[in-house]
Amino acid sequence: MAITRDDAKYDQLHTRLLRDLLLAIKDELDAADLDHDEVHDLTARIGAAVSAVIDGTTPMEVNGERMQPFVAFSNEAHRDQLLVNDHGSYFHEVVDTLFEAMVAEEEDEEDEEEDDEDDYEYEDDEDEDMDDEDEDEERRH
Repeated sequence: MAITRDDAKYDQLHTRLLRDLLLAIKDELDAADLDHDEVHDLTARIGAAVSAVIDGTTPMEVNGERMQPFVAFSNEAHRDQLLVNDHGSYFHEVVDTLFEAMVAEEEDEEDEEEDDEDDYEYEDDEDEDMDDEDEDEERRH
């Protein structure tokens, strides 16, 4: 098996994996019909707990030996090649920052959707005003 060390590429995939993990947790909690604040709080807490287990910061012993999980990446075309970094997974160090960035991104998207809805409503109002003007014009003739 070939092992490639590329911190930049590893960091990119590591962040994507953590993002996907947080989204999966959030989606399942959303499906449970919890309120927004509960989903936010539980996603952050579960994400942090799972991150600590994956990173090995939560002790894992098997037959009296401390074991260390190891996150590596491979693609389907080259399963015999692993992409690693020199320091292992560090989800627990970035999970809070990434989750808060995801929340901010979601809020920005919601604000944009609201702005789009406001624009749409404004356009409808303009059409109604135009209809009123057309009716007035017809009455004059």
